[in-house]
Amino acid sequence: MFVIRLSWVCCVLLLASAAGAAPTLEEAFELRARAENREFAELESQLRTWHDAGEHMRVVGALAVLALGPPSTTARLEEWAEAMPGSALAHMANARRELALGWRARGSGMSNTVTDKGRALAQHHAGRSLALADEAAAMEPTWALPHVSRLRAARLLGDRELEAAAFQQGVTLEPANRAIWEHGMLGRMRRWGGSHEELEELGKHAQGAASLNPELVLLQGLADWDRGRDLMMASDWAGAHAAFTRALRFGERADALSNRAWCALKLGRPAEGLADVERAIALDPWGEDHHIRKAHLLAGLSRFAESRDAADIAHRLEPGEPHNAWMRGWAEKQLQRQQRWEAFKAEPTVKEALAYASGWLYYHMVESVVFLIGVAALVRGGRWWLRRRAGPATADAQPSTVADTEPAVAHSAAPDATRAPLATPRGVGILLLRAYVWLQIAHHVSAYVAFWDGASALHRYVDLPITAIALLGALGFAHRWVIGIREFWRLWAVVYPVWNAIFNLLLSGHTWEVALGDFVVMTFSLLPVYLALLAYGFASNRLWEGPSVHEQVVAARVQA
Repeated sequence: MFVIRLSWVCCVLLLASAAGAAPTLEEAFELRARAENREFAELESQLRTWHDAGEHMRVVGALAVLALGPPSTTARLEEWAEAMPGSALAHMANARRELALGWRARGSGMSNTVTDKGRALAQHHAGRSLALADEAAAMEPTWALPHVSRLRAARLLGDRELEAAAFQQGVTLEPANRAIWEHGMLGRMRRWGGSHEELEELGKHAQGAASLNPELVLLQGLADWDRGRDLMMASDWAGAHAAFTRALRFGERADALSNRAWCALKLGRPAEGLADVERAIALDPWGEDHHIRKAHLLAGLSRFAESRDAADIAHRLEPGEPHNAWMRGWAEKQLQRQQRWEAFKAEPTVKEALAYASGWLYYHMVESVVFLIGVAALVRGGRWWLRRRAGPATADAQPSTVADTEPAVAHSAAPDATRAPLATPRGVGILLLRAYVWLQIAHHVSAYVAFWDGASALHRYVDLPITAIALLGALGFAHRWVIGIREFWRLWAVVYPVWNAIFNLLLSGHTWEVALGDFVVMTFSLLPVYLALLAYGFASNRLWEGPSVHEQVVAARVQA
């Protein structure tokens, strides 16, 4: 047992010594600055130094940093190849850029989700990437790294034979090169038609050169890493977390740590995930996906300032990924809300109290003023209308002729179905409900128009349709319209308040105190809508079973 533990200690020490100085985030931006300033000789010298020191994974990462950078960087890569036509590294950087363009055109989904146009563009860029990689391989015939570029281009082209041949050529040239082993094995993932068993066999086979490069020990965890990815796709977060943990028993891999951190976030353990992702960043600070996951984990801990900074780093590393910019903006908004809440707790002024519920109290304060004015006008108008309907005393006003009696008889014989129900206190309440529902509709329309650009997909495609349908039902009850079927409105009378509770308390992304405040204010504001939906679905028997309003009006006119 002591011998086994000693061997593991020696292996870890060898890994540390083989890795050399860990890369830093500043180095990534220094590489881009050299490219943008056309310091191609210095850039070439730095990459060759890493290559000759056996830091092949670092060179591969540096090429990705250059290829995935902003246009100010990528535009210089062709100039680098033109200025140094014999540079294999310049050709490999351009090959990596073409590969990135190909994947961007194709998309990251499965093959059945790729459009014909996307597939054609991906094939075009993959062909250019392969041609550049072939030239690099001819310039440096003893290097394995050009074959990494070749096999990745072949994978995007779907040429399995060429991919296998490039892998074999690279391993033959440099059997201890981790980059060629790892990228070759990634082509054996289940996603690309391989299997977990094949990855296990290749991982064991690579151990023949582990004495020359201890980093090859990590390849034995790739099979469990792939199992974890499959379980993530199936949303089995607990199973995926366990699979990544098994993958890490052979040593720390940045991608396994990062994936396990994401699983921890999905399992509701962001603090645990943060420790993993920070270790992943320490191993691979150039990995954009590690930083964006860190941003999500920090947001889960309500540390929005740090979340924004992590998302900003991810955006700087890969500005072509739109989610990075979105996450940075979202974290900034959450930070502003958090700061307003902290200011309110420190010094609760009236203005901050109004801002406390994300503007809700302020908007409804304005609505309340308008509503009270409307109520006063409707009550006064209703009283005037009731008096007019009752008319003056008729004892002293007897008609003198038959002709004078006909309009009165005709009028009394024709009950006005559109007015009679409203000539009562209950009718005044219906008028008030109509005014309130139209006021709510106007408020929601103005709010969505004002905040549409900043609204999330959940607001746009879930909350908006549910709310619109609920307001339509309340409007139908207030106007006595028969809309659809009664069973649907019975269902919606339950769905709408339950959705608002879930959305405000669990999905809003606010702190618990703010979420609860929003929920209480919204429930009070929408209570008439909730009651109208309940009455529409469960208590309006005469409306659903009797003739419609239109039929009543037609009948009254015929009778008249």
